[in-house]
Amino acid sequence: SHLILPLVALASATCLSAQTIVVDKATLNFSAQVGSTATSPQTENVTSSTGAVVPFTLTAQTFTWIKFNGQPLGIAGTTPASVAISVDPTGLAAGTYAAQIGVLGGVSSNPAITVNLTVTDISVSPTSLALSYTFGGSTFPASQVLTITGPATQCTATVTNTSGGNWFSLLGTSCVSPSNLTVVFNNAVIAGLAPNTYSGKITITPVPSGQGPAVVVPVTLTVV
Repeated sequence: SHLILPLVALASATCLSAQTIVVDKATLNFSAQVGSTATSPQTENVTSSTGAVVPFTLTAQTFTWIKFNGQPLGIAGTTPASVAISVDPTGLAAGTYAAQIGVLGGVSSNPAITVNLTVTDISVSPTSLALSYTFGGSTFPASQVLTITGPATQCTATVTNTSGGNWFSLLGTSCVSPSNLTVVFNNAVIAGLAPNTYSGKITITPVPSGQGPAVVVPVTLTVV
């Protein structure tokens, strides 16, 4: 019995050290407008590789614009847990920023979380479009309106249909902030799409480009 207890303790310690921390999002993408406050958070679910309760730390010591449950620098907890990660662009100039969140706990080889932030002089709402269509149906997606806000700025808008052909387009390729941009859908093309998910994007670029990077609005169509 004197031998069993140390072996049990050793087995328990070995099991704990073999745990790895698992996060459900390897990359987080954010966009914000110059002078705006914290963005809406994205939830990062943190678990261990075997489901055991393991202490963890998420840390971004050198990137104080990343917030964890509204607080900078990092957060500590035990798995399983959900952490709300947001970014605060206060004081950041227009541009693109990249950072990594360290994931500590279990073993030391946990992959970091990549955070990408685009700060522009203009802002576009909504930030993404997700539409659906029932295969063989007669009801097609209605046109959508993107609202561009910010200081008076000329801009250009382009469409990239990644899959499915030219199933959506814009009413005009030049724009200005503040204003609206209308997205229309090609019913003839959509009617011929097989059940699947199709994607594309709208890229809105300030003119001249020195006024900030482009804003990209992902567009998805699910045919069911």
